[in-house]
Amino acid sequence: MPAKIIPGPAAVENLKTSPHSGWPSRADAENRIEPFCKPGFEPGFSLTPGEKVFTIGSCFARNIEKALASRGFDVVTRRILEEAETTNMFRANILNNYGVPSILNEFVWAFDENHSFDPDVNLFELFPGRFTDIHLPASIKPAGFEETLERRKVITQIVREAAECRIVVMTLGLIEVWFDKTSGLYLNYSPRRALVAKNPDRFELHVLSYGETIATLHKIIALLKTSCREDQKILLTVSPVPLTATYSGRDVLVANAVSKSVLRAAADEIVNAYDHIDYFPSYESVTLSDRQAAWEDDQRHVETALIDLNIGRMIDAYIAHAPVDRGRDLATVKAQAQQLLAENKRKKAMRLLEPLREHLKDDAELAGFYIEACLDVGRVEDALAALPLLPGNWGGWRRGVLEARALLATGDGNAASELLAGLAAQHPRQGVVWRWLAEANVARESYADALVAVKHWSDVDRNSGAPMKMAAKVHRATGQTDKADAAYRAAIDAEDSDQEFLLDYAEFLISDKRLDDAKLCLMSVTPENKWQAERLGNLSIFTA
Repeated sequence: MPAKIIPGPAAVENLKTSPHSGWPSRADAENRIEPFCKPGFEPGFSLTPGEKVFTIGSCFARNIEKALASRGFDVVTRRILEEAETTNMFRANILNNYGVPSILNEFVWAFDENHSFDPDVNLFELFPGRFTDIHLPASIKPAGFEETLERRKVITQIVREAAECRIVVMTLGLIEVWFDKTSGLYLNYSPRRALVAKNPDRFELHVLSYGETIATLHKIIALLKTSCREDQKILLTVSPVPLTATYSGRDVLVANAVSKSVLRAAADEIVNAYDHIDYFPSYESVTLSDRQAAWEDDQRHVETALIDLNIGRMIDAYIAHAPVDRGRDLATVKAQAQQLLAENKRKKAMRLLEPLREHLKDDAELAGFYIEACLDVGRVEDALAALPLLPGNWGGWRRGVLEARALLATGDGNAASELLAGLAAQHPRQGVVWRWLAEANVARESYADALVAVKHWSDVDRNSGAPMKMAAKVHRATGQTDKADAAYRAAIDAEDSDQEFLLDYAEFLISDKRLDDAKLCLMSVTPENKWQAERLGNLSIFTA
């Protein structure tokens, strides 16, 4: 039987009227795939700000949980765990449930009195007096029987909170699961190898079929129907996070593709079968996005920026006129991006900002910061494209500096210098204006004018070593190494001197073939981040 039947005229009408019926191309007004994919979806119910939400599923559920809590929802799984007196017994991943059978286990133990958690088969004495719950992560240290059982009781109590929540968010993770033949239950995690070695006939790996997955999901829904409030709604997602490794003997890439395909198809059938269940396409969003933008360096965990984009789209769609604190979000993103730029993690900084690009036209402060970041990392075309979004009167001298920097980046030092000279006359107490005027004059090889700008900059920012570092740059350009050396030393002696100044000076000394002096300078460097450590290592090669 087909998963869904649509009458012919209705199907034709869908093709004609749906804004998302055609596959998007780069020529479209809105590129819905790159860099971050934004699939269309239609909410079947609504969320109420501040209401209780229950989340369950794989580690991606924790991402959703955190984001919802930050937006004012009462995420009971998160709140109760934080409030529990036994918090020291838990780790952040303790509520993760990766396989569909594990989700069923938790609800059965919470709501079915005839099938409560049985410690005799589910708690294992790993060594005398020390027990482990075989459904919990192996990273949790074995403990006494009572402590191990108490931990399980707290988890079950948390799961029971689903009964009072109108919204349940369920995230499906994988189909490769371990089966315990003694208890007749599927485990949530791989059993400890010591357990498998001691009990070779007890555990076996199962790769669940589509039919088993669907049947288990139906059992979960039926149990929630009979145990929870009548108006409960379920928001179903599939985790984009891939398998860490596979026990199946296949390439993990292939095993993961099978796992996600089964779960995604099962989720679609469940949504078609129940009116109170929606599917949110976070899986599609992540897996169809540019990999460089979507994934952290381990290529398993999703970048925070893309998680925030998905949760933001979900909340905007499920709440009519959702109140979004852009100021708070912007401040957080700016702080994170600035930190990444300081550590020279430029690609990561831009990945963080990309999801906010669609809001530039509505938020001048965001647009200004985005343009500045683009110029910092050399994305001149993106900066030029965003400049018209800034109102003509935005930021006073700040807008002019951004325009001048863009001109400078395109090679027009004369126009940049002219614009900045005008700004300096209007705003003589702004050191940033003098700084960029000096840069523009260096670009057009007007070194005397550059030094004049540096002098004004130094007069404004008296305690800063940055003007002296610029002076050193000017003197190096004119071949005056003695003056450059004196300027670098003045920069290092300034109140705001940091490790970058020392590294810059060492680089200058190496270029001047003063290797012994450079070696002494590098010996005084204490790296403050990975970037500085890498730079120190690279420069030290020349003085070894």
